[in-house]
Amino acid sequence: MLQEFVPTGDAAHETVREASIRAAELMIRKLSEHSQLATRDVAEIRRLPVITRALRPDDDIVRQGDRPTYSALVIEGLVARYHLLPDGRRQYLSYHLAGDLPDTQALFVDQMDHAVCAIGPAVVGLISHANLFTAFERRPSFAGAVWRETLIDAAIFREAITNNSSRSPTARMAHLFCELIYRSKAAELTTSNDCHAPISLKQLGETLGLSLATVNRSLAELRANGTADLQNGRIMIRKWEACQISDSFSRPICICGSRSASEGCFAHFSWPALLPNSRSLEGACLAQRGTDLSNTRKRRSQLVCFLPHRGDRAT
Repeated sequence: MLQEFVPTGDAAHETVREASIRAAELMIRKLSEHSQLATRDVAEIRRLPVITRALRPDDDIVRQGDRPTYSALVIEGLVARYHLLPDGRRQYLSYHLAGDLPDTQALFVDQMDHAVCAIGPAVVGLISHANLFTAFERRPSFAGAVWRETLIDAAIFREAITNNSSRSPTARMAHLFCELIYRSKAAELTTSNDCHAPISLKQLGETLGLSLATVNRSLAELRANGTADLQNGRIMIRKWEACQISDSFSRPICICGSRSASEGCFAHFSWPALLPNSRSLEGACLAQRGTDLSNTRKRRSQLVCFLPHRGDRAT
């Protein structure tokens, strides 16, 4: 269950305020990795009301089948997206670090087809969809940055599919470890080849599609050759080059923390090439759903109107 982060004592109000400020700064830093935010974009983000929540291990932020009205920003800790299977087992789909927006898909769909939970203790900031859509209308370039974030998230997810379907168990594990450390460095959460990851062996197996016995064998192999380890809630890579070779891990430009690299990857994105014609999409949505759509659903159908096109400059 989500618990509101409400400290006690004279400093309680200031602490909550500081947590909201930190949430805004995390979002600004995250989006700035791949998008050029204008001064007014930054001001818009800082104006967003944020409800801060503390989570215990395995607490759900949003459940499969929910119809959420808020999106989450990870402030502290690690969270994961997962599918809940009919027999109660889980398939973990992706992991999200401080600064990540793990459920922005909920902005554009009515019902969640997966859940998001805490891996270990975590703190998240919840931002209402209504406030986000209002901000998007005022600052189209902010909308474009959030959309771009979902595209990067999808690119990482595609790599995870390839990892689980085309690599050996040990290589799958090595690749996941490389990914989490690389992303932690990009997020400025670590400067060395280790990172916070309170993932249990059971959860590791449910991430990589491996039995517990195979997880233990693969981890033992990485330990034996001195390549990598997972101990006491931390991933450690002792031989980075060997780990990269073992799993064919290459430097993923889409999650790179360098602005120059990310600008090179995204500077010439053509939104019209990626999306249907905004006018025809709006007309199709209105025809399909009728004219009695709620304000939130209208904003969803019209969101593409606010996305930046090639050549647009941030102001």
